Amino acid sequence: MAMWLTRRAFNRAAEPWLNKGELVGWFSKSAWSLAQIVLWRRSQLDRRPVIWVPDFFCNATLSLVRATDAHVIFYPVTAQLQPDFAVCRQLGQNKSPDLFVLVHYFGAPAIAAPAREFCRHVGAWLIEDAAHVLKPGAGIGEYGDFVLYSPHKLLPIPDGALLVVRPNGPAQFGQDGLLALGVSTHWAKELRHQPDFRHLSLQGHRVSLSVWLLKRVLQKVGFRLTNQCADFVDKKTECHARNMPIPMISSVSLGLLARLNLAKAARWRYRNMLLWDDMILNSKQLSQQLTLTERPVRQAWIPYLACYEIKDVSAAADVYRQLQQLGLPVMTWPDLPEVVFQNQDRHAMAWTLRHQRIYLPIHQSIRPKQIIASMQSYQFDRIQTECPAVQLAWECVDAVQWDTWLREVTYSNLLQSYEYGQAKARAEGWQVQRGVFRIDSKPIAIVQVLKKRVAGMLTVYRVSRGPLYLGELDDVLRAKIIQCLSQSLSAPHFGRIFSFTPELPLSGQSIALLSHLGIRQFNPDGWESISLNLSLSESTLRHALHGKWRNMLVYAEKQDMVIRLESDVAAHEWLLERCNKMMIQRKKSKLPSRLYRILRQELVENDKQMLVFRAFVNDDIIAGIGIAPHGDSATYLLGWNGDVGRSLKANQRLLWHAILYLKQHGFLWFDLGGTNQDEVPGISLFKQGLGGEPYSLIGSGWKYRS
Repeated sequence: MAMWLTRRAFNRAAEPWLNKGELVGWFSKSAWSLAQIVLWRRSQLDRRPVIWVPDFFCNATLSLVRATDAHVIFYPVTAQLQPDFAVCRQLGQNKSPDLFVLVHYFGAPAIAAPAREFCRHVGAWLIEDAAHVLKPGAGIGEYGDFVLYSPHKLLPIPDGALLVVRPNGPAQFGQDGLLALGVSTHWAKELRHQPDFRHLSLQGHRVSLSVWLLKRVLQKVGFRLTNQCADFVDKKTECHARNMPIPMISSVSLGLLARLNLAKAARWRYRNMLLWDDMILNSKQLSQQLTLTERPVRQAWIPYLACYEIKDVSAAADVYRQLQQLGLPVMTWPDLPEVVFQNQDRHAMAWTLRHQRIYLPIHQSIRPKQIIASMQSYQFDRIQTECPAVQLAWECVDAVQWDTWLREVTYSNLLQSYEYGQAKARAEGWQVQRGVFRIDSKPIAIVQVLKKRVAGMLTVYRVSRGPLYLGELDDVLRAKIIQCLSQSLSAPHFGRIFSFTPELPLSGQSIALLSHLGIRQFNPDGWESISLNLSLSESTLRHALHGKWRNMLVYAEKQDMVIRLESDVAAHEWLLERCNKMMIQRKKSKLPSRLYRILRQELVENDKQMLVFRAFVNDDIIAGIGIAPHGDSATYLLGWNGDVGRSLKANQRLLWHAILYLKQHGFLWFDLGGTNQDEVPGISLFKQGLGGEPYSLIGSGWKYRS
């Protein structure tokens, strides 16, 4: 029973990193994972194994590998942090590898296919070192025989490293090969008693947990530990296993891992990287000295650190000291292997990378005000000095005037539409206030605010995806408008709660602005969606469809299927009922049906309609979608597809029909109604197939006056 509980705890904690058919084992650190692989290979070969490691690598990580007496060879990397296979092929003529380590540096996926083919050719086991990776993604954990993860480096846990064994790597272990490795829950315990490591003095969990808890407490009270990597100039370091923890992961880490939300941790890290980048680029001094290295496009991968390259390598040490004097928690990486010191010509790129790059932390416990406080030179004076006076007036605006303004907005949204505000008032008891921002009597922006009295003491003001800007305004003026709104709704009155979800892109500048205005964000989630530009020609829109999506559309167009636009109450109720049943089946919260019903009524009262498109086959309804108009834009709000509809690709036909209808009736933009790769990856992938422009907003924040 105890063994079963242990295995269940191991597997439950490993779920975010584990794919079907793979074997997983937990260790305290990845150095033990790497040592375990070396011992397996030695046992199979019955000789001293040869392991190839990139020369841009942390020397301390190899302490346990060296204790096994493995022959370590360092191969060079390119400026793009990829293996230099031209040199690798030359090295292989003298000493081909038994083990080949491919590193996914700083969370970015390495190009792994060439490494896989190289290992197949020479008969080596491929190890994907993903110690800098929070969780698997495209190109990570898909090629190797082994994958190493180090959650303790990226998450608030005292220890924890994951060794994943894949059956379909270059060595083709298969399920029989995985079974031959033994019981994974025993790996760490058995490793502790290996003769190679009996001479080591290892730390128990009690010591490591005490140190970890002390650091966490100090961080929580705002005390920043001194940067241990104080010197920029690299020094030769001995490679030994001093202060190494025992191989087993602690039960504390296993318990915490099962409760941590990796998606939120990823978003906090990405946001902190954006903020550091904005701070650096807006500092006249630092922007002249530093450039950004590779960055993930739309969170395609999760960064480990914010990495910057010093433009003038001869001044690198001076720049590093300047950053320290500014109070920035700047770091260098790694402690290079001794062979790089001894042969700098052969390992020139590793030497250059080590002495030209610096790093800043982005872990999820950092909050924007801490980063902004580090950058004392970053100011918001331009909002005051470069902007004319902006007046905000709360006015009784009718639907016609509001819709006229909404059409002047480059890209409007449903939540700021007149009908949505009225629906929230009737369905949920909110009061609606509508404001107009002006400069010299000329309207430049509008905002719809919801207001509600709570418990007779507090007044909640909610702004959802506003303000909206009339025409093209520069970033400084937009910031001024948001500052004006924040001051109006939160000060000087007391007992007010300002809930603010601005129509601002997810960027370092947006994060800095909200922090400057005292608007705190407790959740890193923001609205993400895809927009289609309907002003493009039909052929251009069709050409933009992803190949697989377009093929499914072609298939659907060949079916005996009829698409009808039906905006009556019966069609809307039918779609709401189907969507709610689908949400229940998926164990999701039900739709706000009352709100949607009243929204439809409000649209009808203002000579508009909720657009319901349904697909029919022989008078049977097989699928349907609902679209809400606002200004010259529209938003995909509801969608249902039955078994027959899925088999006939009815959703592709419905959406394409709706796109053409909207385009023909003068709509300029179509919002696909939200994407979330973590919660609904299948739906998100479907919407991405339309080839629109993805966007991400900054999310919600709060401000309170007591």
